[in-house]
Amino acid sequence: MVLISATLISNLLQLLFTKIMTNMLNLSDYGILSLIISFSATISTFLLLEINSGLYRYTIEYTSQNDHVALRNIISSAFLFEIISSCICFFVLLIMNIFEIKLFNINNYLIMVIFALLLGVSNAFYALNLAIYTAKMNNVGYTLLTIVPNLTKIIIPVILIVFFSNNLFFILIGIILNNYIVNITTILFILNKYKLGKFSTIEIRRLLQYGFPIFCWTGFYFTLVFIIQSTLNNTISKEIVALFSLALSFLALLTMLKMAISYTYLGNILLIWDKDKRMDLISEYANIAVRIFSSLFFVLVTMFYVFSPQIIILMSHEGYIQVLGAIPLVIMISFVRIMKSLTTVGIHALKKQGLGAIGGFSSFIVAFLFSGHLILNFNLEGALLTLLLYEVILTFFLAFVSQRIFTIKFQIVIFYKIVIIGVLSIVFNFLLITVISPEAQILLPLIVLLLLFMMKMITISDLRSMSENIRIIFNQIRLKLMCSNDESVTNGE
Repeated sequence: MVLISATLISNLLQLLFTKIMTNMLNLSDYGILSLIISFSATISTFLLLEINSGLYRYTIEYTSQNDHVALRNIISSAFLFEIISSCICFFVLLIMNIFEIKLFNINNYLIMVIFALLLGVSNAFYALNLAIYTAKMNNVGYTLLTIVPNLTKIIIPVILIVFFSNNLFFILIGIILNNYIVNITTILFILNKYKLGKFSTIEIRRLLQYGFPIFCWTGFYFTLVFIIQSTLNNTISKEIVALFSLALSFLALLTMLKMAISYTYLGNILLIWDKDKRMDLISEYANIAVRIFSSLFFVLVTMFYVFSPQIIILMSHEGYIQVLGAIPLVIMISFVRIMKSLTTVGIHALKKQGLGAIGGFSSFIVAFLFSGHLILNFNLEGALLTLLLYEVILTFFLAFVSQRIFTIKFQIVIFYKIVIIGVLSIVFNFLLITVISPEAQILLPLIVLLLLFMMKMITISDLRSMSENIRIIFNQIRLKLMCSNDESVTNGE
């Protein structure tokens, strides 16, 4: 629960960062900032090749075996691998600059690419640090590593702007400075605890064997997002890039529900599978989870849609109100992602992530081929349609493969109800919202909730169970805080 809370606070701080940046920068500069951050995310993904996922797994394994030598070797090997990858990436970008190959069209291109590279490298090392602290179940370390960097990422750029100038250059310097201070400090703590080990090609091969199939999911997604933003920048304007970036921030806000699914639904099913392989229990639990999470989604989305104009102004300002027309597509992408989490558990249970590489590649190719046509004809909506196309193809492929290798007996009637409720929710949100007064629009989430009860998608017992679970969780937090206070007093004595 500590990890979930820390992650939620981290995400909220990122939304606060978006709010501050959109108010400090004009649309064009925020578009450039978004493009640089997107490019840096793509760079860090290719630098990592998801070895951070492998590092997480083997840190747990070596810790449980008390194999401290192997643990030191794999940590040192992972860090050295990133140093080598960063050097290779630097030379590739240098060669591209020599031959005047530009990935996007902006002023001061070389400086911006260097900024993106520095951000990408720092993000890669941050992912390794986070994997180690998560695997070691170090709640304090994980909390500090998720919350503090996102807090100082806001503070340092603001300080530079106050003392120097309110422009994009100092904001980027502030973000980079923050990232490297955090990473260097964290790495020193890690090396002080585990000491330097030997570089091992065997450990690198293990990390890549585990992480590369996962990279094929994340790598294709971040590459597609960067291609979309680059296309928007090169063919339309930087302002559209800014609007698309804010739409992605809304998507991140809605995707918090997906994170809850990962921590609860997926984790519980994996526990049932590892314990006694009872597919009947898994199927029963899966159907309950689909009912509850889809119901929560409909209620939250209706609230989100009703208050979306206020949320846009809260997260940015009036200049971004054009994003309002793209909200339905953001909601659809979020819903597909949630369905993907609910229907692809078999791939994780049987550790068949490699199958996802095929789906990731196929969906990326199809989305890439249609991206130019969609963006040129529909602008911002076309960019989001490209992402939706990618998510739909990937979800259908993964769900089909997952059911073939790990058959969960889903109740088809639940999915029929989801479709019916989805259509009726669209009617409420698109028709009633134009008819009823703004004061009465608050009733729409209640209408959707009533509809869910009428169709037996959610019951009173479900709500009681959820409230009981929340009560248990908060009691656990309270007990942990009391224990922590007792330990601190004891240590002080």
